[in-house]
Amino acid sequence: MAVSLFAGRASMGYGIERNLMKKTVGSTDKIVRTIIAVVAVVVAGFAGFSSVWGIVLVIVAAIMVVTASSGYCPIYSATGISTAGDDGHRHGANAH
Repeated sequence: MAVSLFAGRASMGYGIERNLMKKTVGSTDKIVRTIIAVVAVVVAGFAGFSSVWGIVLVIVAAIMVVTASSGYCPIYSATGISTAGDDGHRHGANAH
């Protein structure tokens, strides 16, 4: 068992901390997510921010902004997909 420094605190682990927040969102993906967030906020404004659709769209926009700015997508991580690869190719279950 190794002791590591993760997020400013010491933790005991088996190397899991290293891959916890690995970048999985590439630059093109970040642009697409940002565009989706802007469109979602605009549509939410037309639908009414306090309506059910408005609230759903604002939540979608927030998720897109957070994943784009952090470079990490938990769904990509869970499925083994990464658009942030060094070679620009898709990695994961569907990679050839």
